[in-house]
Amino acid sequence: MKEISYYSKVDVPYPNREEIADAIMIEMETFVGTKSEIIAKEEELKVKVKETYFIMKKAYNSGIADKSQEFKFDLFEEYNVLNNPKKDKCFEFAWEYGHSDGYGEIANYFGDLVELIK
Repeated sequence: MKEISYYSKVDVPYPNREEIADAIMIEMETFVGTKSEIIAKEEELKVKVKETYFIMKKAYNSGIADKSQEFKFDLFEEYNVLNNPKKDKCFEFAWEYGHSDGYGEIANYFGDLVELIK
């Protein structure tokens, strides 16, 4: 099993809405148009900021989910319970008791609980 800290690091950074807005809204500096065209362009860019943020957040959340699944698989492999039909229920209990304190605590609870299903 990998170091516990590995599972807490996501390859995709958490999106910063202000940085996204700054990068997108820079288009307004060079935009020329009537007042109504400027207002329409601003609204269009605001929508683009929201869409970009949600796409980036979805990628971030997907990265978290991938690491979580990898942690779960590695834990099952570490305790040699990959083929045990009760492994998921054991993990659910470990998650319930330990997730607020991180992956290390989940691993500790799983290590204690897994003895009940072997």
